[in-house]
Amino acid sequence: MLHCVCFGLGRYLILLLVFFPLLASGQEVQNPPAAPDANSKSDSRSRVQQTPGPAAEVATTDSPAVFRVRTNAVLVRVVVRDQKGNAVENLKKEDFQLFDNKKLQAITSFNLEHPGAQATPAAEEVPSGETEAPANAAAYPTAVPERFVALVLDDVHFEMNDAVVVREAAAKILDQLLPSDRMAIFTSSGSINQDFTSDKAALRDALSKVTRKTFGNECPHISYYQADLMLNQFDPTAEQLALQDLMACGDLPTQPAEADAVTEMATRFVRETAKEVQDQGDRKAADVFRRLENILGKLASVPGQRVMAFVSTEFYSRRAAEDLAPIIDRALRANIVVDTVDARGLYPTDLDDHYGYQQQAQNVVLSRFRAEEQILGTLLGDLADGTGGNFFHHRNDLDRGIGQAVTAPPVSYVLGFSPQNLKLDGSYHALKVTLENSKGLSIEARHSYRAPKSLQDPAQQADQEITEALTSRDEVNDIPVELRTQFFKKDSTDANLSVLARVNTQNMHFRKEGDRYLDNLTMETAIFNQDGKFVSGGKKVVTMNLTDTTLEQVNRLGLSLKSSFDVKPGTYLIRLVVRDAEGAQMAARNGSVVIPF
Repeated sequence: MLHCVCFGLGRYLILLLVFFPLLASGQEVQNPPAAPDANSKSDSRSRVQQTPGPAAEVATTDSPAVFRVRTNAVLVRVVVRDQKGNAVENLKKEDFQLFDNKKLQAITSFNLEHPGAQATPAAEEVPSGETEAPANAAAYPTAVPERFVALVLDDVHFEMNDAVVVREAAAKILDQLLPSDRMAIFTSSGSINQDFTSDKAALRDALSKVTRKTFGNECPHISYYQADLMLNQFDPTAEQLALQDLMACGDLPTQPAEADAVTEMATRFVRETAKEVQDQGDRKAADVFRRLENILGKLASVPGQRVMAFVSTEFYSRRAAEDLAPIIDRALRANIVVDTVDARGLYPTDLDDHYGYQQQAQNVVLSRFRAEEQILGTLLGDLADGTGGNFFHHRNDLDRGIGQAVTAPPVSYVLGFSPQNLKLDGSYHALKVTLENSKGLSIEARHSYRAPKSLQDPAQQADQEITEALTSRDEVNDIPVELRTQFFKKDSTDANLSVLARVNTQNMHFRKEGDRYLDNLTMETAIFNQDGKFVSGGKKVVTMNLTDTTLEQVNRLGLSLKSSFDVKPGTYLIRLVVRDAEGAQMAARNGSVVIPF
């Protein structure tokens, strides 16, 4: 379950290894300091005396960060609704049961999430020229992005006035977005690419440009489904309906006068039209699938909860099931939920004016429309069901459907479990979440995941674990880590941002070789702007080759790391991930920084 997403990295300063408290000098620290008295009161900027120790026991290596995606522990986001569609709160871990391939799993993590309620540690400004962090950095809540929604409008398949109806419905829900929401708007044709933003004016402007991009045959009107019946299933009724439609709407030649010749000419014309419809439909579907894959890749790179809302009408092809499988797989690898909305609404019961069919064909046409509706809905339904999303259909209140897909539920539950004896074979695993008492309640949750494939290189696996965690908002607590951030402004346009991490090493699993204790600690930092776009990042590897004395001191005092980056004034989200090599334990923390202009 691996997927690579690479970023261009901005310039960042040399990363330095220090021991807590951090030293302002920025010089390499050769010896750990003595332990401070926890009860003593001292100047927050005072330094601690260092004790002698060997200089070669700790070495650091810095390198750019490379982002990939991994799945180890499996997280399942669950929304529980009552009969009125309201989200249900106050459920506990004991209320849920989680099954992997029908086997009950132990829920190892349980979190209740309220969108927009997260507060992350904020940076404190340090006067220019000073680099030492205060002993107690204040934490201020900052509106940082938590949920990213890619609204994809399938203008390639819109018909009639679909584009107008869809853009008007989508515009109604913009005011429902939370300050922590970020939305992007894309079209399947590629004509609109509004990146993730909280700027509602920019989103409305993008929506106003949505139009129907392709135009099919209007006379006779032959859908892809009808063309498939005619050409591949040799359905005489489907062809007869096409002929009737042509007779009703077409300007047929009056010569030759023989009815048989006219019928032969009309039959050849509708068959050629059906072949054109099928060829165009296959090309359009392939283009849309590729577009969805590209958007999923972009969505996988943002740091938070990820949702795709796909609004379409007629969307079907002979290769639909085959082409859909990798789309679902990619979404599952990146923990992306795909909600789908059928923009066609309810079919009309009177088709005489809709497509020009004669009254005597009404019953036959309606039955075909219902069969087509089921076929077309299968693709959108499978896409939503396969990723744990919802399929909104058979409704005319399109704004409600798009609103449910785009806006965050007021509460959700995140269940985590570690698969036991998991085979690294890339196999499909069915997930099911139930409630001890589910009467009158419905559950929305992902229905599957894929096991990771076996990796030959342990270092590659470690890198994949770290970099997938960088694009998440979930906290990981295998290793106790304190995150602190600070900045100082160089001038009105440039600032220096420092990310400080104090690692508690007491529970790390050092490997003993002779009289030394060995372990490598990797720290990766990613900095995103307020719209979730990657700005800068870096990777630091700390190689430890410690004696008994130094290990005791490190365990007692903790190990502190500092990374510095040049940034512009603005609002930033910091994501910090730490992993040790011997124990394969991780920590992940969130921070936020507001650097005033």
